[in-house]
Order: sequence, then C-alpha cells, then structure tokens
Amino acid sequence: MSLKRSLGPYHLVRKIATGGMAEVYLARKEGPGGISMEVALKRILPHLAEEKDFQELFLSEVRLATRLRHPNVVQVFDFGEHEGTWFLATEYVDGPTLKTLIRKGAEFQRPLPPPLAARIIAWACKGLVYAHELRNPDTGQPLGIVHRDISSDNIMLTRGGWVKVVDFGIAKTVDQLHQTHTGIFRGKLAYMPPERLRGEAADVQMDVFALGIVLYELLTGRKPFNTEIEEAIGAAILTEPFVPVQELRSGLPEPLQRIVHRAIAKEPQERYPNCRTFMIELKAWLATLAESSDSQALEHYLAELGFTAPESAELQPAQETPVKRSPPPAPPTPATPRSTRVSSKPRHPSRRWAVVGVVAAALLALAAVLRPSGLGSADPSPDNPALPPVTPVEISILYGTEKHAWLRAATQAFHERHPLIRVTLEEAGSLESLEALLSGERRPTIWSPASQDMLRLLEHKWRERTGAAEAPLIEKHESVVMTPLVIVKWRSNQRWSSKDAFSWDALRGHLPERGDNPLSIGMTNPACSNSGLQALQMMHDDYHRRHPSHGQAAADQDFRLWLKPLKQFLRVSRNSSGDFMEEMLRFGSTRYEMAVVYESLALSKLQVARDRWEEFELLYPSLTYWSDHPMAIMTRWTQKSQREAAQEFIRFLLSPPIQKLALEHGFRPVDTGLSLTEGSSPFTLLASSGVKRVLPPEAPRLDAALSLGLLTAWGNTQCVEQ
Repeated sequence: MSLKRSLGPYHLVRKIATGGMAEVYLARKEGPGGISMEVALKRILPHLAEEKDFQELFLSEVRLATRLRHPNVVQVFDFGEHEGTWFLATEYVDGPTLKTLIRKGAEFQRPLPPPLAARIIAWACKGLVYAHELRNPDTGQPLGIVHRDISSDNIMLTRGGWVKVVDFGIAKTVDQLHQTHTGIFRGKLAYMPPERLRGEAADVQMDVFALGIVLYELLTGRKPFNTEIEEAIGAAILTEPFVPVQELRSGLPEPLQRIVHRAIAKEPQERYPNCRTFMIELKAWLATLAESSDSQALEHYLAELGFTAPESAELQPAQETPVKRSPPPAPPTPATPRSTRVSSKPRHPSRRWAVVGVVAAALLALAAVLRPSGLGSADPSPDNPALPPVTPVEISILYGTEKHAWLRAATQAFHERHPLIRVTLEEAGSLESLEALLSGERRPTIWSPASQDMLRLLEHKWRERTGAAEAPLIEKHESVVMTPLVIVKWRSNQRWSSKDAFSWDALRGHLPERGDNPLSIGMTNPACSNSGLQALQMMHDDYHRRHPSHGQAAADQDFRLWLKPLKQFLRVSRNSSGDFMEEMLRFGSTRYEMAVVYESLALSKLQVARDRWEEFELLYPSLTYWSDHPMAIMTRWTQKSQREAAQEFIRFLLSPPIQKLALEHGFRPVDTGLSLTEGSSPFTLLASSGVKRVLPPEAPRLDAALSLGLLTAWGNTQCVEQ
C-alpha cells in the first residue's frame, strides 16, 4: 500500500507517534530560495475530522495554543484543513519526553541527578507560570489557563538541553472549565489531585500536583503509589499514603524531599498555591548548590544516554523501522550555542508561513536590512557584501516587565516587516533575570533590563565569578526608551503636595505612629527589581543630602538606623511595580496610599483610576532617577546570524514610528526629534495630574559597588519573598 507523502504544503519525512486522535509526523516545508523548515505535524485521524464536535474541539485547541509564546512552551506555527484533513504544525522538539528519559536512564543505569531533575521542573514551571498568568490583550484580564494534562509524556527536552511543555490540547480557561460537563474528567488519572477526583473544579493547583508527580518520577523512576492498575490508581490517590520519596532513592537532600512532598500534598492548602511559588522554592534550593544544572549539564546527560541528532530519513511504509542515530557528540565547550533547530522555525505562531507570499521580495529586502551595520559593526562593501540569511532566524529577548505592552506591540510590527526573523519574548524582573544569566538558566539573544546600571552589575558579578579581566557576555548595547521613577498617590491623600519635590527624608519626618492612621507605601524588593533598587538609591541620596557630615558608604550604620523606621511603612513585594498599579486600581486607597513606580506605568493607568476611583497624582523627586532600557546583545551563546538579526531588531525599535509608539505607551523616546506633545501623547493629556515634561537634574548613576552596598544596608541581597 502506498503512503501519502505530503499534506498540503508539508512533505512528510517520518512518523513520530500515533495516538487515539491523531498521527504526528516530522514534516518539512520548502520555501523560495532553498529555505526549508521542519515541524511536528499533527494530522487528525480521518474518522474524527468528519465529526463536527471534534472539529470544534480541535479549533478550540488551536485558538488557545496560538496565544502561547514562551521559550518553555512548544510553539504553534500553522494550522488548517487540506482535502478534508485537519492539521496542526508546531515547533519540532528533537529530544525525548521525560517518560522516555526516565526509561533510558534506567536502561543505562544512569539515574537523573537530583539538581537536573529540579532544574527541569523549574523550567516547566516557568512555562506554566506564563500560561497561568497570561492576560487577554484586549481587556487586560487574566485568562486563567490551566493545562490539565501535565505528565511525563507532555514535557519534552531538546537535545541542546531545553525544556518544553507540550500539548495544551485539553487546556482550558477558567470560564471554559465552568462549562465542562460534570463528571467528565480530562487528563491522565495518575496525575490528578484528590480534589479533582472528588469532582471539584480544576485550577492551577491541578498542574502543580501533576508537576510534583513528574518530579517524583524523575527522582525515583516510578509514581508515589503502589499500583499500576488503572482502575486502582484513583482509589490509591484518594485513600492511600504516598511512598516517601527518600524510601525509593536514598541520599536525596532534605530540602528537595520537602519540595517534592509539598508539591504532591493531598490537601490543596498544604500544596504550593501555584507554579510560581513551586518554581521559586526549586530555584532557591538550586542556588545553594555548587553542582551545575544548566542547559549544558542537561545536554551532557542526554548525550550520555545516546540522544544525539537523528539522521534525516524519508517516510517508510514499515513504521517499526528504527531511526538511525549518530554517535554521541563530544562534550560541548562553554561557547557552544544550544543545539535546537532554531534556523528552521517560521516567524510567528499565529500566521501561516504559506501566507507569506512575498518571501522572495523579503529576501531581497533582507539583503539590505540584515547587513552588519549599526551598533559598531562594519559597513558592507563590494569585497564584503551583506547577504540575506538563507534560513529563518530566531532570536529571544529577556526583558523587564515594565516594557511589556510597548515591546509586544513593537514586535508584532517587526514581524510584519521582517518575516524571516522570529522574535520570542520573555519577561522577568531585572535583578531576577541577571541571576538567571549568571547561572546559565537563561540564554537570550538580547537582555533588556530596566537600566544600564544592571549591565554594570552583571559585568561586576561575572568578573567575580569567573576571574575574567573583562565581561565576555555582552557584545553591544543601546538604550531604546527612557522613563523616570516617580511616586504615584491618590489625590485625596494630603500627606504630600504634588507641587513639592518628593523627599524620603522629609516624609520620614512626618511618619505617623504605628497603628495611628498608618501610611502604606508600595515598592518592589530592591534585591529583585531595578525600580526597588532605584528607590533605595533615592532614599540613600536624600539621607546624605540632609546629613552630609555622616559617612557616605551605603552600608554605614547611621543610614541603616535612618532606614529602619521607614521600612515599617513600606509594603515590599518581589513582583513588578506594575503589579502595585494593578492593586491600587483593584482596591482603591485601602491597599496603598502611595507606590514607587515607573512613570510609564503610572501614565498608562491614570485615566482608569480616574474613571474607577479618583485621580492619581504623580510626585517627582528633586533628582531624576532614569531607567534607560538598554538592549544588550549577548555573545557567549549566540550565533552570528542571531546577533545580526538582533541588531536589526534594535534599529527597528529606534525608528521614528516605533519611538512614537513608545511615546503613546508613556515612555520618553530617545529620538530627541520627537516632541512630548506628539499625537495622543499622555504627557499632554494628563498634565493636570502632575505629569512633568521637563524633569530635574539626573541623579548619579549606580555603580556595582554602590548597588551591593545598598542591598547590604537594606539587609537582603537575595531575591526572595519578604
């Protein structure tokens, strides 16, 4: 019997898997100019494709999956129908599922090291945190996505040591979950928490429990109950005590034992409330270890088990034909980029690659726009012509949360202009992401913290850890927008007039007695966030202007004593300053009277506050504490084509239309030719709320030594919950 070797524009290379609803193939799509990409192509089985209910289920999966764009979630590239067959094209992950990893580890008698197990689950948590916290772009409201089918089958690894959560096929939003028929359970029974088996609604703790079971499996090779009989598993989860993890694998560190047991606690109130807290605990334990658990360590482990890049093979009638594997590679050097197939991916998960009918024209345009110019690179010449990339290029950007709305809008516009450069965005606090870079947990093409102060701190810490004379992490950087730090307050709060420059020292002199009309000021943890560290610098500068005879060292005893009563009235969080704005809007003046935030975030919420409660007012300090939002191109783990694409992305952000877009989002553009009164500028519309166009002199920049001294004075140098 002959096999059909194509489905629409995709050439079927080989079958990867067959399930009850679909077959999955490795497929290849050829494009103009010799460009090709490989995808995992899910082909819905014909008898199901004809059923209307199943079609709606499939389209529901697609609608949800195309929203998800995160390095730890498998990306959807394309979907459609061809000659009555529905298909879904996703990112091809070239490594094993965790289920296969566990089996291979047993075969080789090489169990997964506990730090690697913890790191894998921490990365899976990160992908789920993104999905759980994803918001509707139109309303800003959380979508409340729950995966509902987390298992060792649905977490995969690339052979370069990266973790991907797959198959959001039965994931639902909270609204959809309430519409699910009573008594119908979705997901695998062995990973369901007791409350779900009792018929309670699914929530994010269902995913926490399932991830805990997967972590238990990674460490022990089995699940925590004493049965493999399907009919008995539900009863075991509901009624039998779980086998303690240390009984099946001796020598596990006690902190890791506690993390596992809390994740699989049968009572929801004893379990981690969400994947973010689960991830924080895993990362805190990993930070105490000398043993490496980054993606290179995982790549080494995979190579030991024989997971190396398979040879390309055409689809064969005999489905049992094993895939040939090349010998394990030599251990990679530190500068080796991750071995994922980034060059074969298309530009955008929600747009059909085939729709880009102007690819040939785009190739000609890219010959001009991807030249190695700008940011210090040499100009092209007849002897050194700038050539377009022959394959699509993927770059990733790890950025500060304050740029979320503008950067996502700019990236969407960039994709329209440059279809062969695919940009993946991931947000994190500046200091949190700094530590992730140092540990190797994250390897973006571009790091964009809130300010260049963070770049200096990264260089300092890198030299401390490596002993290198110079920091080899950053190639080039350039600021793309500007925003100062401000204090936002409710207009009815008469403790401070917006006509006066804000001063922490003056505020401290009018602090109420504890419990007597208490003051509540929100700010981020200085050990986690650039805005929190800048707020601490502002306090330090105010103190020394008022007390010039005292020692100038940030950690001197007098400054600590001055800071102590002020800290009683600060409500400190490891979340972003944008979260304070959201809470002020949600609870009015009952939660915070004031908050230290970026001006851009305050401007974006002024009208909402006015409509819902009362007006905000902005207070500006006597010196301006700028965040200049650099885009730093990383060198140690990026390829030349990625760095060139990154340079083009930065040039695009600095173009007048995107700078104007930044202005509309409340940022001050670095393009000095743009007026703050341009178009629908909030600086014009909101002048009555104390918004200033002209700012006071710039405060001294933070160097690494002052940053570390301030954190010592604060009494907390680690990003933890307070």
